[in-house]
Amino acid sequence: MNEREIEEMFDTMLDECFADVDVCGYRWSPSVALKRIDPIAYRVGLADYVSELRSEGIIPEEEE
Repeated sequence: MNEREIEEMFDTMLDECFADVDVCGYRWSPSVALKRIDPIAYRVGLADYVSELRSEGIIPEEEE
């Protein structure tokens, strides 16, 4: 599983768990809104998501 696939899984999870974001009549999916409004929070959430996937054995631990 590559980095892009994991990011797509994270985006899907966000979009399924949260409602669309509506700002001044414009609507975005939660994943897009978070990426654009607070990219640092997005990356932290993604890192936490990857850690959870690793702890559950869904993706392998990084080799050092």
